[in-house]
Amino acid sequence: MSLAPFIHARPDTVGKFTDIPLLMWYEIEPTDRGTRYRYSVIFSNEDGGTPADRLMATWGRTTDIEYLYSVEVDANGSILSEDMQGPDHEILPFQGKREGGHPLLWVSTENNMVLDHGTTNVRYAPAPALVNLDKVSRETVMDANPWTYEVMAKELAREGKIVADAPPGRGTIPDVRRFVYVEACGEAGTNAITTSVNVDGAWHSSDRGVAEYRIVRDGCFRAAIPVPGSATAREVSAIRFQAHARKDRATGTSRITRLNRVFSLDERFAPGASVMQWEGSAALTPGGQPLDIPVR
Repeated sequence: MSLAPFIHARPDTVGKFTDIPLLMWYEIEPTDRGTRYRYSVIFSNEDGGTPADRLMATWGRTTDIEYLYSVEVDANGSILSEDMQGPDHEILPFQGKREGGHPLLWVSTENNMVLDHGTTNVRYAPAPALVNLDKVSRETVMDANPWTYEVMAKELAREGKIVADAPPGRGTIPDVRRFVYVEACGEAGTNAITTSVNVDGAWHSSDRGVAEYRIVRDGCFRAAIPVPGSATAREVSAIRFQAHARKDRATGTSRITRLNRVFSLDERFAPGASVMQWEGSAALTPGGQPLDIPVR
């Protein structure tokens, strides 16, 4: 708690309801020399960077979740090293001022990267919560704080990004309560992964036919899939995972090892109960058989 950063507002957000730091968490990692504390923040959105429809397809939310700062300390609590995530996602050494033990950071880009200097005086000091992200995605922090989904949705509405039956590629999305949210874990490797849900006999894919909207990272991931009408996760009869070739990359084998959650948001924007879970080890190759998991 004593080493948690204070976050100064980006200049163009002062006095506005945009890109607000909603909450902070930290993770603990043992090192050869002591302990590292990693601090991450959930912002209500990002004014620059990834458009809303791609965020939903590849991250399952339109909040902006960013690692901001880490510090390594020895057994006596003395600081050994510290860094921050700067513009262009570059990890930079922190060399700025502190207030007590708290490093002072300034949000400096439209996608909420930070520097250790700036001009604004408005600042946020959210109390960080300890989080263990073993075998789950970062988005589970939002699930534990369901009010973040309502803030996310209201910011989208204020910015005109909620459009009924919005097609992909326009930067707009349908109401976030009309999506099915899927969390799974595995390895994309050199491929890309999509997940689909079957509703009333029809498959609906997370990439919505756009190759750039596929998942290309390893570990636990979220995707959100718009479904027709008033359907929710309760109407999903099966989940599908597929591997796809990526441009300029040799194809290999992807793997799905866990399906953690399948849910929708209720009318108050809170995550509903998951309709299924699965654990195993399924290999996927581009052009090969998909992994279909029926909802039991």
